[in-house]
Amino acid sequence: MFGCIVAGRLVQTDLDQVGEHQFVFKIPEPQLANHIVVFLLGTIPFNPGYAATVHFRWPASEWKFLGIVSNEKPSAIFKVKNLAESAPEVETGLIAEVGISIEPENTVQIANEQHRSQLVLSKTTGTEREASASQKMLQSLFDYCMSFSTNLGSLSSNQPFAGLSISPQTQVIPSKVFQDWYKSYLSKLSKGLV
Repeated sequence: MFGCIVAGRLVQTDLDQVGEHQFVFKIPEPQLANHIVVFLLGTIPFNPGYAATVHFRWPASEWKFLGIVSNEKPSAIFKVKNLAESAPEVETGLIAEVGISIEPENTVQIANEQHRSQLVLSKTTGTEREASASQKMLQSLFDYCMSFSTNLGSLSSNQPFAGLSISPQTQVIPSKVFQDWYKSYLSKLSKGLV
C-alpha cells in the first residue's frame, strides 16, 4: 500500500506492520538522509473517510510528526535532516524508522493543523530569539565603543576638522576600537560564549 524513498536511494516497499493500522519503514544510515518521500503505491487506496499520519523516529527517541498522506494527497516529501539535532547520538550503523498510522480523516487533519501551528509558533520564537541576539550584539558593540569615546574638544583646539566646523562636545571613537570588538566577538562566537 505504501512506498518510501530516501533521496538518492532506491524505493522501499518492505514495510513492517506493527499494529492493526500502523506500519514502519526501517531507514538505515538516517544521518545521511536529507529528504524522505512517502507515497501510496496506487494499488490500494484508503477506505473512504481515512488517511494517514507520517512520523519519523531516531533510535531511542520520540516519534516526530512529519505530515500526512491521503487519497487526495497520495505523496509527500519531508525534510528530515533538521531532525538529526533531536537524535540522542548521531553515529554510523543507526536505523531510524518512518511510521505510518492510518486513522479517520478528521483525526489526521487535526494532527496536521496542530503540527502547522507549532511550526508557525517555532518560527516566530526563532525570529524573536534572533532579534534578541541582535539586540544583545548591538548593545555589546555600543557599550564597548562608548567606553573608548572622547570629546573632540579634548583632542584639539576649536580648529575646523577636515574643513568642517564641529563642536568640541562631539564624541569620537577610534576605528581600531571597532576592529578590536569585532575580533573579540568572533572569538566569543567560535567558543560558544555568545
